[in-house]
Amino acid sequence: MNIYEMTKKIIKENKFLSLATTNNAGELWIAPLSYSIDKDFNFYFTTDVESKHIQHIRENPYVCFSIFDSTKNVSEIDGLQIKGIVGEVEKEKLNEIVKDYYLQVFPNEEERKAWEAEPEYFLKDEWPVYRFFQIMPLEIYKRDTENIDVDRRIEIDIEKLKEVRE
Repeated sequence: MNIYEMTKKIIKENKFLSLATTNNAGELWIAPLSYSIDKDFNFYFTTDVESKHIQHIRENPYVCFSIFDSTKNVSEIDGLQIKGIVGEVEKEKLNEIVKDYYLQVFPNEEERKAWEAEPEYFLKDEWPVYRFFQIMPLEIYKRDTENIDVDRRIEIDIEKLKEVRE
């Protein structure tokens, strides 16, 4: 398996990312979030618009996040660090994004039915107000698992990653 196939596998096999944000005052925050992806490797999440991470994103839309499987043994650990920019999902794209999100995050139909909300839920302005957000990756780094003597990361070409077949 090459580095691009391994990167895609990490993204596809995990459901959570750790999103790091900062506001203009330099205050830091990190939030664990479930995510879905599209064919271009844009990441999607939903959250309360009053959450600390969204307050930060309103001031500074540039974020970093990590994806890894925390259940693995330390000697098997692999993961990604990703830099990106966040924006709210446009109303016109919401139906598709919401559908894909629930299918990816809740592959079990019974669990999905318990959690799934209609796209209109993410348009309402009554409390609690949730919205969908997109992270467009700007840079992706993967742990170099070929060189175990040094803990280093290798930059992943996003355009090459898009070419990897299932």
